[in-house]
Amino acid sequence: MRLSDIPIDRPVATLMVLVCLMVLGSVSAFLLPLDFFPVVAGPEVDINVSIPGSHPLEALREVELPIEEELATVAGLESIRSWTRGGHVWMEAQFDWSTDIETKKIEVRAAVERARAELPDDVDHIEIEGEISGPGGGPI
Repeated sequence: MRLSDIPIDRPVATLMVLVCLMVLGSVSAFLLPLDFFPVVAGPEVDINVSIPGSHPLEALREVELPIEEELATVAGLESIRSWTRGGHVWMEAQFDWSTDIETKKIEVRAAVERARAELPDDVDHIEIEGEISGPGGGPI
């Protein structure tokens, strides 16, 4: 008996398997999370700066603005978002989709190093990461 003979010999079992697959597929299709306008961020480089004990306005003036000025010189930059809170500055530099994220990470690192001369001495740590974000903001 060949594998192709089983559905022919047992039409009811074949029909039941087909109906089960159709029901399972229909239920699964309705359970998929879909957004009408999904959020797709694109390639971005994240910059995290740690300044222990600094006030947010001080961090804005002395850290965030000099780094943003240097980041503005990087080609292909679409937007910069930044947050300052409790001795930390977080920045996201977003690029267009045709950008090679590894190359831009190197260029952003060079821009941050140029701005480092203007930063205060108590800047503890600067971390730079690059990723391509997908729907929902998570990395792809």
